[in-house]
Amino acid sequence: MAQTALSSTSGPRADALREVMADLLDTPDGATYVVSTIGGDRQRYDLGRGHPLLGTRVPDIPLGDGRTLADAFRTGRAVLIDPTGASRDSATAWADRLTVVAEPDTTPPAHDPAETPPATLVRPDGYVAWIAGDPDDTTGLHAALTRWLGPPHT
Repeated sequence: MAQTALSSTSGPRADALREVMADLLDTPDGATYVVSTIGGDRQRYDLGRGHPLLGTRVPDIPLGDGRTLADAFRTGRAVLIDPTGASRDSATAWADRLTVVAEPDTTPPAHDPAETPPATLVRPDGYVAWIAGDPDDTTGLHAALTRWLGPPHT
């Protein structure tokens, strides 16, 4: 709406504001803010209480094999980040709809392993749908996979 207002308004005040915006967009922080706002990266979905990343866009973290998390989304499927490997067996019934990433890069400064949740389910659009409270949270994972990907195949 701000962009439309600036483009449809004329006069010295609008010209001055356009100059300020142009200066702002010439800075990395300003450009990042505007692009992420327009692109929806600042969007947060209300998916209930829990981890602060729940309902936010997942960052593109480096993986142990040299790829990044974004590479795991190329198939258009949901992604289960399972750094401990504890959730892999619980997710096998959704294997046709789910990519499991079990090898995040835990070497500092790329990633702080102390901040890594036991398991994280990310929707195909890149938003965090579920984060385990502990490594043995298979009930919560089952419910989240069913909610976002449908019933399991047996």
